[in-house]
Amino acid sequence: LAGEITGLGIQDRVVERGAVSFRGDWSEVWRANWRLRTANRVLVELGRWAADDGPSIATGARALAAGKLAPSPGIEVAPLLHPDRSFAIHAAVSLSTVRDARWAALTAKDGLVDGQRDRWGRRADVDRREPDLALRLRLHRGEATLWLDTSVEPLDHRGYREVTTAAPVRENLAAAMVLASGWDGTGSVFDPMCGSATLLIEAADWALGRAPGERRERWNFERLPFFDRREFLRVTNEPLPIFDPDLRLYGNDRSREAVSAARTNLARAALIDRAVLSVGDAYEVSAPSKPGLVLINPPHGNRLEQTEEDWKRLGDLLKRQFRGW
Repeated sequence: LAGEITGLGIQDRVVERGAVSFRGDWSEVWRANWRLRTANRVLVELGRWAADDGPSIATGARALAAGKLAPSPGIEVAPLLHPDRSFAIHAAVSLSTVRDARWAALTAKDGLVDGQRDRWGRRADVDRREPDLALRLRLHRGEATLWLDTSVEPLDHRGYREVTTAAPVRENLAAAMVLASGWDGTGSVFDPMCGSATLLIEAADWALGRAPGERRERWNFERLPFFDRREFLRVTNEPLPIFDPDLRLYGNDRSREAVSAARTNLARAALIDRAVLSVGDAYEVSAPSKPGLVLINPPHGNRLEQTEEDWKRLGDLLKRQFRGW
């Protein structure tokens, strides 16, 4: 993820546990949502304050909404937290004296609406289903941080997975596998245990210069007061590198149902015309003559039993059929 963010032209970034933070303007927010393959959400920090109990959570939230607590640098809180905009707030707690996340969220909500009354004489509605503002509160080591979730629907929901199979790999993890492989994006992509084709699709999207946000029909950030549609269209029209316009995809699975799901998803992703699918034993496949990237998510853990002999067979297959890949 840090590498992807650097690829957006952003240098001011910090790798954290489970996240990468960076500084930028609102166009960076639209670009991150549109182009990041391995991220799950894009959050904008609104403010932070000391909070080790319920009253301090509410007091800080009230001060932020009322304009009495300095927001995070570069953030204008008043247009966002204006009572004309509905909101919902979710909380997460870790290493905090406050243990109940729901209670923390409710307490922060009470503080926010009190701050709105202080500032505007009225409060916003809470809409848990489709809020204008999706807010996230984190309590950690005596500090509260309030974020605006600009993605809302997780970014790994790409819009092409119409049919799924047992224990599919998530799209952003599949993309991370592709980016971590060191592949140059040319040749063929082969998955001998393709399931619903997530690995194939993520590899193809990257090699063909397709943004992961292309298939989204709407974005929650379009409701924000700072949203500039012309700027967003400019971001979506930025060209991405195409490494191989003639890329070929090969998928195999022993389950006919899985191959059927793969075919449906590849068609929805507009990739079926460059794909060859087969039903059979993964250990008996033959690699195409044009090498490229081989990706495999074998059955493991609680999914299905993978014996030591199966792992040896998989190693033999890679050595026998996929040299140079």
